Amino acid sequence: MAQNRSSIDESSIQLETVRCGLCGNDDPSLLLKAANIKQRCKREYNVVRCGKCGLAFLSPRPSRESLLKYYLEDDPEKTERKPAFYEKLYFNIFRKIPLRRKGSLLDVGCGSGRYIYVLKALGWDVKGIDIGYTGYGRDVLGLDIREGDLVDAHFKPESFDAITFWWTLEHMYDPSSVLKEAYRLLKKGGVAVIGVQNIDSLEARLFKRYWFHLFLPKHLYHFSPKSLTAILKKSEFGKVKIRHDLFSFGTIGSLQCFLNAHGINVSFTNPLFYALSLPIDAVLGMMKNSGLITAYAYKE
Repeated sequence: MAQNRSSIDESSIQLETVRCGLCGNDDPSLLLKAANIKQRCKREYNVVRCGKCGLAFLSPRPSRESLLKYYLEDDPEKTERKPAFYEKLYFNIFRKIPLRRKGSLLDVGCGSGRYIYVLKALGWDVKGIDIGYTGYGRDVLGLDIREGDLVDAHFKPESFDAITFWWTLEHMYDPSSVLKEAYRLLKKGGVAVIGVQNIDSLEARLFKRYWFHLFLPKHLYHFSPKSLTAILKKSEFGKVKIRHDLFSFGTIGSLQCFLNAHGINVSFTNPLFYALSLPIDAVLGMMKNSGLITAYAYKE
């Protein structure tokens, strides 16, 4: 079971200062300072922006060993279940793979494997990898899931037609190396699909330290359409397309974070609140200003 947030001795967290993960510049400027309001993490962290390429990232950030303490609080039982009907519908509509034929697919950061479980039923040859607990996906869902880091997994070159990163790239200590490995593992004509939060979105600029998708300190990087495209190009990908997701739930979630931080304990988990936020999210998405973006990067 998950530990209580107060059980973490945050004074024991070891920090490290890092250079920009895209261009290597070591002179960033402070963008904002925030704590994780959603999980009641009291320690504040700095999100900085590189003055050379514009990539936003956490610095100083927890060391790998220290960051693990935050992940140990996650309760795997919350995700150990088969995909519900609404998830299947969502995966089929919003997580489609833009290839003409179904083939081999690797999901990086697959968790319990619900996404690839749905794709397997649709005819994909699926594999998954995650640094966390993967037993449920293997033992119950019968999926081919490895535990560990993509760079150290030693898959054979050109093993996959598609590789997906659904809100996982921002958690990685060296996203550039991970994307270069993904490029190596893709077949010619294959696609990498990367979903991340958009630090340049209207909701991020409006709510700042209360932005729902900050999720500090687990989110080590905060991409924008420009910086995500740049890091993919640096990793040798050719054509890159950016989609602004229609539904981010960032406005309603950010409002909850703002109210909770000011002592007003309001929960917006009621589906009605999310329904009310959908028109706002949809408009922002159509205006190419969504809080969540998805990149489609092709190996030409």
